Amino acid sequence: MNPDCRDVKHRSCAGDGWDEATDAAAPCPCTCHGLTEWQVEYFARVMGITTEEARAIAHKILNLPEIEPAKPAFLLTKRRTALKVKTARGKGPPSSESWRGRARTTKFRSQ
Repeated sequence: MNPDCRDVKHRSCAGDGWDEATDAAAPCPCTCHGLTEWQVEYFARVMGITTEEARAIAHKILNLPEIEPAKPAFLLTKRRTALKVKTARGKGPPSSESWRGRARTTKFRSQ
């Protein structure tokens, strides 16, 4: 097995591994060389097809293993929730209309 895969780094795997029993190159058992969910969605948007069709085509053409969809980052969802609460209270970021016609080089909003 590739040392990067053994250490859960998965950065330079590319699907290549090392079989220690036979001392020969072998395919790596990890799925780090598979398509991620956002890559499948991007492929679907570019081709103008559904996500399921894009996933089927990608796995048929590239012979890639099935992987789980990526989970949303906790911090991003926490930040979005906080911004929604602030906006509901009327304390969120200024609307885009409030900055129309002003110079973008001002350092402070009060100027």
